[in-house]
Amino acid sequence: MKIINECKYLQELDLHGCQRIENRGFTNILKLESLQRLNLYRTTVDVHSVIAIIRSCPDLAHLNIGSCTNINSVDDVAIELGRNCKKLKSVDFWRSRTLTEVGIHALADNCVLLEELDLGWCSEVRSASGCIVDLVQKCKYLRKLFLTANRTVCDRDVDAISIHCPLLEQLDILGTREISQTSVRRVLEKCKHLKLFDISFCADLDFIFVRECRKQYPHVSIKKSFQSTPAT
Repeated sequence: MKIINECKYLQELDLHGCQRIENRGFTNILKLESLQRLNLYRTTVDVHSVIAIIRSCPDLAHLNIGSCTNINSVDDVAIELGRNCKKLKSVDFWRSRTLTEVGIHALADNCVLLEELDLGWCSEVRSASGCIVDLVQKCKYLRKLFLTANRTVCDRDVDAISIHCPLLEQLDILGTREISQTSVRRVLEKCKHLKLFDISFCADLDFIFVRECRKQYPHVSIKKSFQSTPAT
C-alpha cells in the first residue's frame, strides 16, 4: 500500500480481489481524505476497517464491498454511510448476508442522492419489512437497482419502483417468484429511460409475454432465461 503514502490526494482506489491485504493495510486508506471511489470487492476487509474508512472519507461517493465475507455486520456499514457520506451515489452490497432492512432504511433516510444500488443475493433483505418501498420512495435519482435472487420481492415493490424511479435505466429482478405481468408492464410503461430489464427465472413471466413486451418496448433490452427441464 505504498502508493497511499505517495498519492495522498488519490480520489479513486480499486483493490478488488486483493486477498493478501491484512486489516492493518486497509487502515492506510484512512489517509486518503479526498477519496471518492473505493472498490473492496472480495477482499478480507472487516467491519471495523470499513467503518473507519467511511468516517475518514466524507466525500466517498462510490463503495463496493460485495462478497466481503469478513464484514460481520453490513447493517453497521450502511448506518455509517448514512451518517457520514451524504454524497453517496453508488454502493454494491452483492452477497452481503448480514444486510437487513435496518441498513436499507438507514440508506433511504440519509443517502437520497443514490443512483446505483446492488442488493443482489442479500438474503436477509425482506420485502415484507417495507424497506424496498421506503428506499425507492426516498431515493428518486436511482438509475440502476439490482434485486437479484431476492425471492421476497413482490408486486408492491415493483409497482413502487415504477412510480418513484423516473430516471431508472437498469432493473434486475432475476429469480423473483412473486412478480406479475401487470407489474412488469407498469415498469416498462412508466420508466421512460429504462434500457435493461432482467426478468430471468421469474416463474409467472413466460416467453409469450416477453416477446410481446420486446415488440412493444423495443428500446429496452429485456433479459429472460429459464431453468431447462431435463429430458425424460
